Amino acid sequence: MIKNFNAKRIPLLVFLVLLVLLIQSIPVAVAEGQGEEEWEPIIDIRSDFPGQMIEAGDTAVFPITIRNLKPRRIGHRIQYWAFGEARDWDIRFEAMGQRIHRLSIPPGESRTVNVVVETPGDAPIGEHRIDVSFWDGSVTLFVHIIEAEVRIIDIRSDFPDQMIEAGDTAVFPITITNPKTITANHRIQYSAFGEAIGWDVRFEAAGQQIHRMSIPPGESRTVNVVVETPGDAPIGEHR
Repeated sequence: MIKNFNAKRIPLLVFLVLLVLLIQSIPVAVAEGQGEEEWEPIIDIRSDFPGQMIEAGDTAVFPITIRNLKPRRIGHRIQYWAFGEARDWDIRFEAMGQRIHRLSIPPGESRTVNVVVETPGDAPIGEHRIDVSFWDGSVTLFVHIIEAEVRIIDIRSDFPDQMIEAGDTAVFPITITNPKTITANHRIQYSAFGEAIGWDVRFEAAGQQIHRMSIPPGESRTVNVVVETPGDAPIGEHR
């Protein structure tokens, strides 16, 4: 076995081994290089003032700047996610005096959008979070309610009592006045007692059924309280 070994083949064998090792190392080096590349964002969203402190019932406006970092036009829907109590608030996007829901930004350019957040008069004190996103960019905004609005609202009715027959409909015009220096934005509600529980009671204004009102400071609004009584409503006074 030993005397048949050809020593002249050793250099060729070493060369082939080195060549195989070199070829195997090439894809490994490429894969490592690709894994080390950093992810580059497409959209950058910024807000110079992402937190605002307002009173309950006021409106917060957040100007945000959305920049397209790529050499191609980006068109996409702009969206928001509200958390906690803020999920029921009126939140919208505005640009150039119009309400929007989509943007198309040329390469390398930016656009300014206002995030408008209308808070109700009964918004709880504390910080409330709203996330805004466009394509792969996002920004977090915070509305901090510093004081719950004092409910100094004047409600009057010139005819608070009406006599009708069972099955008829009573309509009570009421006047709601906001004497404060800020806009009052509240849900309008009622409470029924005794036999009146379960009756069809609704609020109407300008020929439409409503459930919320926004009254500027110092102004008044007229609302009709419509009460439909059942045919078997008992005789007597109902509240």
